[in-house]
Amino acid sequence: MPERIENVALKELDRYEKVPQTSAESSVIRNYIEWLVSLPWTNETTDNLEINRAERILNEDHYGLDKVKERVLEYLSVQKLTNSIKGPILCLVGPPGVGKTSLAKSIARAINRHLLEHR
Repeated sequence: MPERIENVALKELDRYEKVPQTSAESSVIRNYIEWLVSLPWTNETTDNLEINRAERILNEDHYGLDKVKERVLEYLSVQKLTNSIKGPILCLVGPPGVGKTSLAKSIARAINRHLLEHR
């Protein structure tokens, strides 16, 4: 992991050691540390921001959801134009079973990224 992330992880580990194990905060800190350690920090992909390809993949994977797919394509278009990883974050919200994970998998496939599912 990058040095700045390692510093954060070590700081959280220090906090974890000082917090009583029975506190709710203890499990939150532990889950955060486990999440940081489990990320594949050295794996990289090159984004494919070809909008027509992304649209084709989103349409293949999802019938309907036109407004959602349009918003995703707008987001990818801005990323392509600005050539920057900084920017707004897409947040998929809704009750279980509406297709948030499936849509995230399609977006990842469309831009050539690996999707890490954390359960």
